[in-house]
Amino acid sequence: MRLPLGGRVVQLLELRLAADQFVDTLGERHLAEHRRAVVGVRPVLPAFGAFPFLDEADVEEGEVVALIGRNGVGKTTTLRSILGLTPPREGSVRFRGEDVTGEETHDIARRGVGWVPEERRMFTHLTVDENVRIATPESANVPEAFETAYSTFPELEDHRGKEAGDLSGGQQQMVAIARGLVGDNDLLLVDEPSEGLAPLIVEAVADAIRTVSEETTVLLVEQNFPLATELADRYYLLDHGTVVDAGSTEGVSRDDETIRRYLSA
Repeated sequence: MRLPLGGRVVQLLELRLAADQFVDTLGERHLAEHRRAVVGVRPVLPAFGAFPFLDEADVEEGEVVALIGRNGVGKTTTLRSILGLTPPREGSVRFRGEDVTGEETHDIARRGVGWVPEERRMFTHLTVDENVRIATPESANVPEAFETAYSTFPELEDHRGKEAGDLSGGQQQMVAIARGLVGDNDLLLVDEPSEGLAPLIVEAVADAIRTVSEETTVLLVEQNFPLATELADRYYLLDHGTVVDAGSTEGVSRDDETIRRYLSA
């Protein structure tokens, strides 16, 4: 039986309302997914180099995610691209749902992205105190920043007035990570923190990264596979810029066929 005109209008309005509610629900889910992802990388072609890296990868709030793979497969380039140091020719980098591709590095840093570089870059002619102070945001409590740095690395306490260039490699790595600790970052990019360090120093560095990860999302590049899987919740295995394996670090072993194939020299 055909409804009268008024009934059909009411029915159409009800259908339209239901459709709008469905679309709103999908939109809210989409936005929620972007809010959870602190940083997302979509197929990126670096300004220099022949191959794209990271087909698609996200790091969610509160995670520690490790990028693993042999030398030269795009791990450090990934970090540099996120920070705007190696701007991509194609693809996109999103931070908290916003496209930051092509932004200046200092603008990305102001958004809350910190970096502990592989080369332990610091102001070698400034003291340890001065290096930590420079990394401390203007709005932060400086004495509290010093307390955070030196309680994490007590060994540095005796070298506060020494120029950073006069420190050992392990101590310089401590300063580099201490700078990341006091930076009030939402995302910390950490590149090869254990490289060239003695085992005791590596353990101190690992403890510091655990401390950082209690309040900060971490994207880690690390050649030391056992250390990477110990610290990280998830991993991406890269080969020539392509993600060849990914997943939870729980139970993963270097003896796994795919891991062994792409990490072997």
